[in-house]
Amino acid sequence: MKMKILGLVVGWLTAVAGAASALQVKDYDEASFKQVLEQGGTAVLEFNAPWCGTCKRQGAVLEALAGQAELAHITVFKVDFDSAKDLRKTWGVKKQSTLVLVGAGGDEVARSMGETNPERIRAFLAKATP
Repeated sequence: MKMKILGLVVGWLTAVAGAASALQVKDYDEASFKQVLEQGGTAVLEFNAPWCGTCKRQGAVLEALAGQAELAHITVFKVDFDSAKDLRKTWGVKKQSTLVLVGAGGDEVARSMGETNPERIRAFLAKATP
C-alpha cells in the first residue's frame, strides 16, 4: 500500500514538474500576469475573440506549441478582445488576433497581428530570451 501511494505521489510530482517545464497557455488574470513578470518570465498577451476565425487558428498553433520545453519561460495569457477594453487600451491593441510579447521588465518586446503560420509564430516566440 505504501509503495502504491509513493508511486502516485512520484507520478503527480513528475506531472507537475513537466507542466512547469513547457510553454503554458492560460486565461488572463492580472495577478498571474504580474507574477510571471516578477519571477523573470516572459508573457504573451493573446488578444482573441470567440467569433474570430483567425484567432481560432492562431490559438490552435499556440496550444500545439504548449509542450515545447525550449519555450518553458513563456506563459501565454488569453485575453478576450471584446471584454478587455482597458487592457486593449493599455497595450494599444486595435485588432483581435494580436499577440504582444512582454519581457520580464514589463515592456513590449515584439508584436504580431493575424499570424497563423506555425513557423512564424515560433520565430515570434523565439524573440523572448530566457
